[in-house]
Amino acid sequence: MNHADAGILGGMIGTFLVLWVILGIAAWILQGFAFYKMYTKANVWSPWLAFIPIANLWPFMWTIKKSAWNILWLIIPIVNLVFSIIWTIRLLKAFNMNPLWALLFIGYVIPAINSFVVLAFLVLYCYMGFSSNVRYNPDFDWKPPQPPSASV
Repeated sequence: MNHADAGILGGMIGTFLVLWVILGIAAWILQGFAFYKMYTKANVWSPWLAFIPIANLWPFMWTIKKSAWNILWLIIPIVNLVFSIIWTIRLLKAFNMNPLWALLFIGYVIPAINSFVVLAFLVLYCYMGFSSNVRYNPDFDWKPPQPPSASV
């Protein structure tokens, strides 16, 4: 490979990386707006935190009716994946969406479709945030009271 070919290859790689970063930033902003709208529907305090990394987890936890202390589970490898799935199911239920959408998480472990899964979640979150058909259900985790057990 001569110097001219190396320069062309370097330029192509650089252009690809710049476009990848621009797409990543655009996706982050779009997801921020989607979660801002979801947090607004859920009437949680400080929905603008949706745009701040890590801080966006506080209104997320409030939306799914969990203590913000649960964020600490994200520090532990493997456990963080399990809790992310559980929390996503709770988010889907909170907005009256089918919890089977959480099956998309399977795609995260398949390298060939990983990017498509990220895009699918982005589209799903945008639908949940921007659609007037999707409403927040504050009683999504309500369980009916159990009848008292008969003592003999």
